[in-house]
Amino acid sequence: MNSPKNLNRITHDIIKVAFDVRNQYGRLMLESLYEQVFAIELTMLGYKVERQVPLDIVHKGITIKRAYVIDMLVEDMIPLELKARTHMGGEEFRQLLTYLKLADKPVGFLINFGAKEFSFGKMHEEDGKHLHGLYRLIN
Repeated sequence: MNSPKNLNRITHDIIKVAFDVRNQYGRLMLESLYEQVFAIELTMLGYKVERQVPLDIVHKGITIKRAYVIDMLVEDMIPLELKARTHMGGEEFRQLLTYLKLADKPVGFLINFGAKEFSFGKMHEEDGKHLHGLYRLIN
């Protein structure tokens, strides 16, 4: 079972890999490349990594298959939503928050490799444009 200590170690490694990948490839590649490289790096660290994980929803006893698709799930507990955009609006945050709630996960990351400034950002920035590259959301 994954303990809080393990969760801290995994989140630390996710952050480190995010910076390593961004430093190596910059901000001009496709999202699909970042996803593949990120998965390779985390797998090489010994983590279980699943890509394009379907999230089914049950509504009044009826299952809606693949209602959402999580870009990446690390150790069955940390969803990652990867982007390659110059900036993001609120919809990307709502998307990850939805994954956290519906899949009952403790923490997730929104990582935007296309951001001009690849650093930690706050979820609610005043101008509505999220210009940073790394956001951690907690359920």
